[in-house]
Amino acid sequence: MSKNFKEVKKDYWNLRKDLFLRRFKKQEQTVPQPLASTMTERIAFVLDDEVIDIINCQPRFAAILLSEPLILSLQDKNITPGWKYIDGEFVPPKVEEEPNEKD
Repeated sequence: MSKNFKEVKKDYWNLRKDLFLRRFKKQEQTVPQPLASTMTERIAFVLDDEVIDIINCQPRFAAILLSEPLILSLQDKNITPGWKYIDGEFVPPKVEEEPNEKD
């Protein structure tokens, strides 16, 4: 082989190596962060000093469960977030009326 061919071959492989490394570094930098919906907390349900179930849930739901909420059955009730639970009864949110403007 001629000396010139060896140099061209060497340059070619160096260029390929540089392109490969740049592409690999680019992929490494653009790795997306996990979405909030994929981040989970593990919660154990304990009854009578025994773990009966473990669930994975989103951090917001985990915070709700761990704050010891009152859990009620809503069978046959049309309740949405924002309602109040006062003296054993569900109370709908108050609708704020706009004051009448008089000229």
